[in-house]
Amino acid sequence: MTEDQKRIALLRQIWATLEKLHIVTYFVRECRDAYKSLGVENVWSRYFAGRAAPMGRVTYETIVATFYNFSPSMVKEHAESVWEAAGPESFVSARFRGADNALQRLLGEYINFPEIGTVPSLVYDIALKGSPEGKPIYSANLGVSVPDKLHLKLFHAATLVREYKGDIHNSILLSSDVSGLQAHILLSSIGHMSKEKVLSSRGWSEQQWLMDQRNLQSRGLLGEDGLLSQDGLAFRVEIEGKTETLAAKLWDNLDDKALGEINESLSPLNRQLSISKELPNFTPTYEDLIK
Repeated sequence: MTEDQKRIALLRQIWATLEKLHIVTYFVRECRDAYKSLGVENVWSRYFAGRAAPMGRVTYETIVATFYNFSPSMVKEHAESVWEAAGPESFVSARFRGADNALQRLLGEYINFPEIGTVPSLVYDIALKGSPEGKPIYSANLGVSVPDKLHLKLFHAATLVREYKGDIHNSILLSSDVSGLQAHILLSSIGHMSKEKVLSSRGWSEQQWLMDQRNLQSRGLLGEDGLLSQDGLAFRVEIEGKTETLAAKLWDNLDDKALGEINESLSPLNRQLSISKELPNFTPTYEDLIK
């Protein structure tokens, strides 16, 4: 393993921990309740509005463009009129309120764990310094006013890091001529998410799936059996590799020793969140591909 590969592997551990902190907003009851208090009961309306709110009162078409992998019809159904219930500022406040309550319960004494020290502020400062070009959701989150609590700074840092990497990934998928649905089909072919789960949770139809599957087969990325071909595997590994390489630039000002210290400091939080069993297990896509 080269030094660059070792650094990416270390960053992958940090990304996994920050991802777990970020997804609290989607899966934990306090976060759901905060959005419900705004009068939004539907889970997907809460998701789209909560994540899009930093961009302001955007249209559902903007959400389709920036979220990338949801069907336009699904986004329209759940997001077209969501701002009638509450404005974006209310959703941003609800997101922090829910995360505050959720993290205080889930982390308990670890929320002020002494070994963490200045790591939340350090990671927050790093997360603010990414290049905004071509990163609409990340850039929108740069303008969010964050409550003055260390665990919420870390939560927002996790959001920034996640959206930074996600915006990069979407750009690479687009430049590689891979639609949002096709990205799911490629990953589903290795068991990352079942076809049924993709169709039900992303709003695509069976007909759309078959059409995009045939497109990928014609490109040699999928076999006739619908499984990832060797060319398809190499193609997907390349996409994930490019994503990680570009996302790693956010951390360029830190050497490997500093990254190791950050990873070690965040590990207790990772373990505590895992113990709760309220969050789905997260495996970086690259690791799923090279199993």
